Amino acid sequence: MVLIITCSLGATTALAAESNDNTGQNETIVIDGSVYEFEEAYWNGMPATYINNLTENTRDVVYYDEANGTIYWNGEPMAYIEKVSTTVAEPGSEISLLAAEHWTYKGKSSFKVTWAHKATVFVVAGAISAVVSTVIPGYTALKVVLAIGLKGLKELANAAVGGTVEIEEYYHIYTDGRIQYRWDWTFIAPTTGERYGPFTSYSDADFS
Repeated sequence: MVLIITCSLGATTALAAESNDNTGQNETIVIDGSVYEFEEAYWNGMPATYINNLTENTRDVVYYDEANGTIYWNGEPMAYIEKVSTTVAEPGSEISLLAAEHWTYKGKSSFKVTWAHKATVFVVAGAISAVVSTVIPGYTALKVVLAIGLKGLKELANAAVGGTVEIEEYYHIYTDGRIQYRWDWTFIAPTTGERYGPFTSYSDADFS
């Protein structure tokens, strides 16, 4: 899939890196005439996103070390994640989110994420996706780019040094016994309180 987005991002750093265990999730995006490939893989056993600038022939990697809660950009620590709280719903707690659907509230998790002043939009996207993917399996940096938008990510990279990610979980049981899961995640800027989201994902897989 090729996505075309126009936004000024600045240059990326050239990096000669080897990909470990490519997951097969590769997508391409065009930004200001430069073609970027987002390659989901693992780096030394840790989930990573390789960002290949196919136009400039550069290669960057952002990966998350869950053991110390650190996001690395080309091997340099650039962002940190801290789980702030987890709330589990009381039995029978049900919230109607849509007029024709009823969802049972499962719980809410809050994370604090901070990044360096020199963070690029890709670092910000990688940091947020690392948080979101701890609850929503397979949530990539590119999905964050598409959700918040490059303009919003650039504003966050320039004006903020982090924020809070809130993720609410719900499930819906169909009459045939199938269970659908829903996650709503929101990024909250620290100084202005501006909210990006909620952004919603669904899955029929079993995450109970």
